[in-house]
Amino acid sequence: MNSVVIHIDTDDSVRLTKAFFSAKNLLETYKEEGIQIVFIANGDGVKLFTKDRENSLKDEMLSLYKQGVKFMVSQNALRETHIGLDSVLEFVNVVPSGIVEMVKLSKAGYQYIKA
Repeated sequence: MNSVVIHIDTDDSVRLTKAFFSAKNLLETYKEEGIQIVFIANGDGVKLFTKDRENSLKDEMLSLYKQGVKFMVSQNALRETHIGLDSVLEFVNVVPSGIVEMVKLSKAGYQYIKA
């Protein structure tokens, strides 16, 4: 099975929307053989995964989540940007460190894509 980690570290909704398009393309292309897609946000990117962002972003994320895409945000980045855990979207996992999680996924065979 193919595995991809998509990294976002900027509070840029246009960039995230383009990454969602790429994820949809990957899901369609590899629907027969399967693909695991994980979005990881750190730095200012965590701001995109909060409840107070535009509904269109949340709707897109929820649609991808229902197709098996996973979403993670860095607890370190949440702390640095003064965002509380209760502000994170309910289907997004909080990991201690985004960069450490990316290294773990890389060791597990995930291909890295910068959003």
